[in-house]
Amino acid sequence: MGYNIEHQNINIEIPKGIPFGVGIIIPNKGHNNNDLNVVFVPDNTEQYKRVGDDIIGTLELTYPELLLGVEKVINTIDGTVKVKINKLSKVDEQIRLKNLGLPNYYHHGRGDLLLILKLKEIKELTEKEEKILRSLMKEKNFKS
Repeated sequence: MGYNIEHQNINIEIPKGIPFGVGIIIPNKGHNNNDLNVVFVPDNTEQYKRVGDDIIGTLELTYPELLLGVEKVINTIDGTVKVKINKLSKVDEQIRLKNLGLPNYYHHGRGDLLLILKLKEIKELTEKEEKILRSLMKEKNFKS
């Protein structure tokens, strides 16, 4: 006795903020009209990952941006937002953006978006950039 495999597209409304491992049951859409149980697994990327209702991401900055401060426009799950990076920020410093994480599945409220500052890797220097950096190395704060 063999099996008859049928394929069917089903539209599923995914509840906002549904946590990892929680499932929803779709009546009569499984094998032989049984219920279909769908379990959700997070889709973490290299740039963002989910921890509870919080989203943790990285923000790459150049060394001058870390030293001088800068305003950056970043993408969030709700659109774009401006983030102010303070003067003399440090690598691995964390910036918490309140209520820009995921909605809480069980209660009202939202998690936060946590950005970890990283140093952007530079693969090449122009002659002008190298000249500026060499002159900076002679200054008090840039000597080792």
